[in-house]
Amino acid sequence: MVLVNVETGPQPYFILERTAIENNQTFTAKPTHPPATSVPGLGLEADWFPQYPYLIATDGHRLVTVTVTLPHNPERLERALAIRITLPYLHTPHGKAAQRLAEGYPSS
Repeated sequence: MVLVNVETGPQPYFILERTAIENNQTFTAKPTHPPATSVPGLGLEADWFPQYPYLIATDGHRLVTVTVTLPHNPERLERALAIRITLPYLHTPHGKAAQRLAEGYPSS
């Protein structure tokens, strides 16, 4: 099963960063789930959340969430499929245009 959600609301970069930060917070001695991992080269910012499993990416204008569930398949295949499905939704700026869209929030 694959589910794609494209949001065009305000501050997609900030929402993605906060989601990754909050997911990676641990308040116990032993983590209860694997941390989110960055997906380099995909949009302005992208993170894979293996716990759910879904990928969230942004180009600064839209927030794309791709949830992939492939029963009896390795996580790497779910992640690869999510990346491939996300690409057509992103129109990634470069240089100063990318910096403006990030609105001063540093990349992790």
